Amino acid sequence: MFIKKENHKAILTCHVLFFLLAWTGTSLFGKVHELSSPHKKIKVVIQVNHGISYSVFCDGKEILSPSPLSLTVEGAGVLGKEPRPSGIKSRTVNDKIIPPVKEKRAIIADSFNEAVLTFKGNYGLVFRAYDDGVACRFFTKLKGRVKVVSEEVYFNFNRDHSVYFPVADGFLSSFERNYSCLPLSQITAEKMAFLPVLVDIKDGPKVAITEADLDDYPGLYLTGSPDGSSSLSGRFAAYPLKEEQKRDRTLAVAERAGYIADTEGTREFPWRVLAIARRDGELIENDIVYRLAPLPALKETSWIKPGKVAWDWWN
Repeated sequence: MFIKKENHKAILTCHVLFFLLAWTGTSLFGKVHELSSPHKKIKVVIQVNHGISYSVFCDGKEILSPSPLSLTVEGAGVLGKEPRPSGIKSRTVNDKIIPPVKEKRAIIADSFNEAVLTFKGNYGLVFRAYDDGVACRFFTKLKGRVKVVSEEVYFNFNRDHSVYFPVADGFLSSFERNYSCLPLSQITAEKMAFLPVLVDIKDGPKVAITEADLDDYPGLYLTGSPDGSSSLSGRFAAYPLKEEQKRDRTLAVAERAGYIADTEGTREFPWRVLAIARRDGELIENDIVYRLAPLPALKETSWIKPGKVAWDWWN
């Protein structure tokens, strides 16, 4: 369930600063860009060379090693392979969100630093650094509808940390699995989990891997590496061409296409999110998914009232 944030009713004036970053030379190729969170607690290092990758540091310690990103679109090729940079912009946001239905907080602080990298071929990447997490996603400006063949999502770690991993049998799931605590090296390519997945960094924070703003796109699952390394990679269900009703609440996919999404060519893709908690209680307090969610389609929300409900099926 994805909860959308309300229209920005800012209690404090939103301070947004756009500026072009200074880079040595005339090209971003082979460059490294560092993006820090507002209080410098989190740092993202973005590398652009023959591909695009990023790493994450928390309190000066690397918690995510360089992890590649790419998006393969039919007719457009592999976006992120041999990238040709065309520009970079950054902004700083310090805002407030007032949820129409109260969440963990009546007022949610929304403060982050953002870098937007654009590339020739009508695509780009957005990176955000919060004091309690990191998020990144692709965007494209392609004509008409497009077929996304695949998305490369990796989370590389430099040590064999423990991971809380809810193993799923397949893409048809009730999302009610037990979380097994395993070393990353024991997460093989045959094991797959739905989100969130929690990585316990040795001598560091806990990192919850999840996503936000998922719309007209398959959900992200994670699997291990075939070589037993300390990495997790993304896996997506292929686009459904034919469905069959198996039971009253089970609609199974009978036939799939050779791509994962048939969607608009000009759009923003789901956020890939790392929620970072230095202590366990911060996992409960973290509302980064709410902050990353889009504005709601509903303009009038005064009729929404919180309350209690009884669900007959559970009873």
